[in-house]
Amino acid sequence: MIRTFLTTVSSEQLDDPPTNLAEVVERLLPRLGQPMPRLNTAVTVWSRPLEGTELHLNLVVDFPRNMFYVTEDLVRDSGLEGNVWFERALENLRAQTPPDCFPIVHEESGIRQCTVGDAYDAARALLLEQMLVDVSTDGFFVALPGRDELLVLPVTRESLAFLPLLKLLAEKDHKNAPYAISDEIYWIQHGRWHVFGVELRGDSVQVRPPQEFVPIFERLAPDAEEATPEEEPPTGENGVGEAGLF
Repeated sequence: MIRTFLTTVSSEQLDDPPTNLAEVVERLLPRLGQPMPRLNTAVTVWSRPLEGTELHLNLVVDFPRNMFYVTEDLVRDSGLEGNVWFERALENLRAQTPPDCFPIVHEESGIRQCTVGDAYDAARALLLEQMLVDVSTDGFFVALPGRDELLVLPVTRESLAFLPLLKLLAEKDHKNAPYAISDEIYWIQHGRWHVFGVELRGDSVQVRPPQEFVPIFERLAPDAEEATPEEEPPTGENGVGEAGLF
């Protein structure tokens, strides 16, 4: 595999860095991940924080054999705001995303996995509510262990019990992901992202949902004690939280 890669990728076959975003607009795609370290003081990659998380959004120009991160200079020279180009990148990603790319991979829990395998699966979390419109009105729990993996658990009364499983998968896969992103669980609803605190401690599970999720939890599990971001759910004899989640 290494020999094939090295003999395939040569300087004659690689594309040159873009100098005009308008000329490569069809190749713009979004990236989602941790903030990029600034290695070159002369070049700054265009980036914006993903509100509600520690993650950042980037733009890339994707060619068949190589890709380039869009820089602040490229955006400035285009005469348009970076958000304009990012929206176009989302449109491009949507166009190359199959409608059936979120199959259920675990029947009991309903966990889905994005399976396109083109290096943009994690970024498809940004399209989730467009792709799965009728699946859940309460949003989705999402795990992004790495660039090439997106796990999705629709929010339902039944799915609350499988948050520890989703967290376990996130932690396990994040350790070995070649392009690691996060071992956190995120809750997405109406385009807004929240970190959904799930901590595994041996046989126990502690959950710290964002305050915005509490009304949903009370509706889905009305007989359970309220679990707030400031309070840890009580732990029972079996080491599992007794707040009604598990």
